[in-house]
Amino acid sequence: MKPRSFMNLSGKAVSQIVKFYKADIDDLLVICDDLDLPLGMSRIRLSGSSGGQKGLESIVKALGSNQIARLRIGIADHKIGTAQIEHPYERPEAKVFVLGKFSSREKPVIEKMITKVVDIIVDCLTGKKELTATTFEV
Repeated sequence: MKPRSFMNLSGKAVSQIVKFYKADIDDLLVICDDLDLPLGMSRIRLSGSSGGQKGLESIVKALGSNQIARLRIGIADHKIGTAQIEHPYERPEAKVFVLGKFSSREKPVIEKMITKVVDIIVDCLTGKKELTATTFEV
């Protein structure tokens, strides 16, 4: 799916896809960035709050449920901080950071993370692995 709106407004597009395909929200997996997690760490949760992530917040609101599986990919670095900041997405520099490019130091970590995330998704789709709440690093 490739929405034509801002990622912060993903809820409308996801809601339309769910209705069009008559999908069950139990079959969804939302993949999003997370400023609460350090670069190279990801976390799977089967439900919960948006944690301040605006795109996930939009999806939860549009579908009327927080019982949506999500895979959060850590993008935090020392510029923004990690979980010690209560709501890092509300910080003024967060928008610039989230929309910015990865540095040459960060790119190899992101590439490894993408490979690991794709492997996990393929394993879940092919039935080799069941989606469970977990945290993993590269």
